[in-house]
Amino acid sequence: MAAAAHGPAVFLHEVDDHRWRFFRAIAAARLVVALSLGLLLPAQRSLHGSLFPAIVALWAVLAVWVIVTTAYRRQLYGLLNRAPAWLWVEEVIVVVLLVVGGGFRNVFYFYGATPIVLASVFVGARMALALAATNSVLLALAFGAAHFVQFDPAIERARFTEWWGAIVGYFVVGFLFAYLRTLWDRIRQTATAYEAVGARLETAEREAAALRARRRQLTEREVEILALLAAGMTNREIADRVFLAEQSVKNHLRRLFAKLGVSNRTAAAALARNERLVCLPHPDAPDRPSSD
Repeated sequence: MAAAAHGPAVFLHEVDDHRWRFFRAIAAARLVVALSLGLLLPAQRSLHGSLFPAIVALWAVLAVWVIVTTAYRRQLYGLLNRAPAWLWVEEVIVVVLLVVGGGFRNVFYFYGATPIVLASVFVGARMALALAATNSVLLALAFGAAHFVQFDPAIERARFTEWWGAIVGYFVVGFLFAYLRTLWDRIRQTATAYEAVGARLETAEREAAALRARRRQLTEREVEILALLAAGMTNREIADRVFLAEQSVKNHLRRLFAKLGVSNRTAAAALARNERLVCLPHPDAPDRPSSD
């Protein structure tokens, strides 16, 4: 039973360990995305003109941020576990990349899925969906801004396709990781409930084993006297009930107290009732002669 009770605890530890491994995979993917954006930037030169150096500088800041947080991913994992609100730093970075980084006419929207995925790990399914919707709205605003500031029909058609693809991508990522988080929560809740049941069963078995051990220490006569004592009878009443001398009852009680680890009849009676060491006699039960 002890092994079975510890089984869910071990399982919960493994679930949490897989969560850490999942976060490490996310951190690695985040690093790959951030560095890959640098490879895509040269193709953006014609779109940004004189603003291109600022776009490169923005990417450099992003790359440094991602590299540093990836290097200290264990500390970041602990921080986000304790205070998930720090995820908003990542969302603010996405807002800056999309708005300050030149609207929709840049490749930074690929990074927009990062806070969605992190929210599914550290906050919950609803937050992941909320961030997916938020980033989609940001994309719509960025596309609209780019449309009115610098309209180029040749480029606009390609950008419109990318815009729809990015929005669909955000929602796919949001729903996928929201589903995974919901599944993970259900698994953990089931394991937690099973652990609680296992703990209660283990406690019950320990109590039953202790009860059996106490009962094995007592003779049949001691169990009988203890039952009468727990029923509230005096030594004289017990002696009359079991057809013994009162002094014999007192001797039995001294041995009982020593075996039960108590010092008086009140404590012995309470222990007998609380731990169900005896079945209390019916007050109208007939007296029976002693077998002694």
